[in-house]
Parts: sequence; C-alpha cells; structure tokens
Amino acid sequence: MSEAREEQFDDVFLGSSFLCLAAAVFASDMGKRVAILEKDHRLGGAWSILKEDPVFGSIEYGCHIFAPTDNANRDDGFYSFLVHRLGLSLVNLNPQPLFFDQSVGAYAEYHPGRLFRYFADGLPGFLLAIENLLEANSVVVCRNFSVTDLRVDNDTVRTYSDKQVICSERIHFPSFFGVESAELFGERLEFGFESRTCYHVLLKFSSPGQDYSYYHSIEPSLSFDKVINLTPFYRNLCSDGSAIACARVSKQFKKLSEASEFASRVLDDLTVVGNATSESRLIAARVIPYTSAYRTEPQLRALECAAMRATRFSYLRSIDVVDCFQHCAYKHQNIGCIDA
Repeated sequence: MSEAREEQFDDVFLGSSFLCLAAAVFASDMGKRVAILEKDHRLGGAWSILKEDPVFGSIEYGCHIFAPTDNANRDDGFYSFLVHRLGLSLVNLNPQPLFFDQSVGAYAEYHPGRLFRYFADGLPGFLLAIENLLEANSVVVCRNFSVTDLRVDNDTVRTYSDKQVICSERIHFPSFFGVESAELFGERLEFGFESRTCYHVLLKFSSPGQDYSYYHSIEPSLSFDKVINLTPFYRNLCSDGSAIACARVSKQFKKLSEASEFASRVLDDLTVVGNATSESRLIAARVIPYTSAYRTEPQLRALECAAMRATRFSYLRSIDVVDCFQHCAYKHQNIGCIDA
C-alpha cells in the first residue's frame, strides 16, 4: 500500500455548505492558505439540484433563503458580500415561507415583517460566483474527500482520508460533520453522531396562481413531525402554466423500511391536500431523501468540549461567520461557526 501524501495549509474547512464557502473566502482574504474538504463531488451541502426529472425538470431543492436580523450592521455586511463581492441579485420570496406553530395550532410567518430573499440566479449563480472567487484567492477545493480521522497536537491538525493527509494550523467544522472522534494531544475523545434521513418534498400544482390558504389552514400529519416549511419557488413556473413548490421535512430513521413507509405517507397526505383545494390541483409529488450527521445535545456538548480543549480545533456556528460579513475581515479566534 502506498503511503498517503501530505499537504500543508493554514486553515481547513470541513464541508462546502453556504457559510463554509463564505468563511473560506474570508480566511483566504487574510493571506491564509486554505483548503475545503468536501465528501461529495459537488459543492453546496444539502442545497442541490434535481436534474432532468421527467415530471419536475431541473429544479433546486434545499435552498437557502435570507432574512434581516436584529443587527443592521451585520445585515449590511452580509448583503454587501452577496451583492457587491459576488455580484448576485436578491429578490423577495412571494409568498413568504411559513411554519406550523404548535403552540397555537396554525401556520405563521417565520419573522413577521421581515422579508425573506433568494438569489435571482439560484444555486447555479451562487456556485459560479463563489467558485470563481475561491479560485481567484487560490483556495484549494478537495472533492470526494471522506475524512477517516482527525489528530491534533501542539503544532498541527492532521485530517486523514484513505489516500491523503491534510495538515493545517487550524481546522473548522460544523456540528453535522460525519466524524465520531478525534485524537487530541494523544487522547482519543468521542463525540459521535447519528445518521438522520431528511426529505425534500417537491409539489407540482396545476396553477401558478395557487392560493395556499387551504393548505395552511390544516394541521400537518404526524409524518411531518408537526412542522413543515412550504416555500414556493417563484423561479419554477412551468411552460404548461403549472407551478412547483418545495416543502422540507425531516425525521430520524433507524431502518430503511421506516424511511420508505414515511415517504409513502407523505405522498398520500399531499395528494389528499392538493386535490381538496378548489383553486388548484396537485399534479405530482416527489420525495427526495438525503442523509446527514445529526448530534444529540450530549454529543454537541462533547464536541464543544473538544473544541475548547484544542485551540486549533474550531467548532463552527453561524453567527460568528456572519459577523465576518459585517467586519469584512478574518478573525482567527472567532471565525468559528457554521450552522447553515
């Protein structure tokens, strides 16, 4: 067996979700040599594209949408990065996404009065812009890189795959990365994870003018875990006058049979709901599963504890990365967080 080759970087990011990619840009802006390690062949995390489907065509699912926060300066920096640095256009979602509020038994807006926005050119436009910026900043993107182990000592972080070892001064990771443990200063620490099967549900209605009031007036079934986010894709208007929307539901499964049964119930529920509306008819529904790492509260605490013990080992949360948008500078000790 040939010995795994080593490469040296200043900062390494595990995964290529929206905020991981943006944080890598800020690190490289400060002159750091940066690598992004992605287990898949594509970038974007759970945000993806269904290509050339016979019913739905090529559309996006798992989209990231954006809304103002309580910090105007942070928002200005964030949108400045998207619009001026990446050259992207943002448009308001119409209608705005809702969630089922169990406390009152009805659907409600996420943040009343705050308009959610989305990229006018969608995921392809974002990826084209961010990949060009990463290339200009000489960020190395390692695709199909499956992490097998992490080892941290006083000088170096070593990230292992079957064929390669990435050495870095610092590593940044989200809570959902799929590694169960790391060796910190010779001691093996466990912060395991569980596999969670999540679903994106695509809905095709017979009219783009669909009034969703009926759909929002009923309580979702238990198969939706009492929560559903329905976000119509304004971009996905079909030539035949139909409209496509996406709902994201999630649930944890231990067996494939349980996941299959859940998917069947979702399709049955949506068919009943769609055909009951007078304004439009549900033409088709499709459930797209994906599996990600999920950590319970004890596992998250173990992960945070490990990060506190190793200054080169950074647990990523979203608010710190968004702060980087505000300051437009890489903060070596605080960049830590990616929850996208």
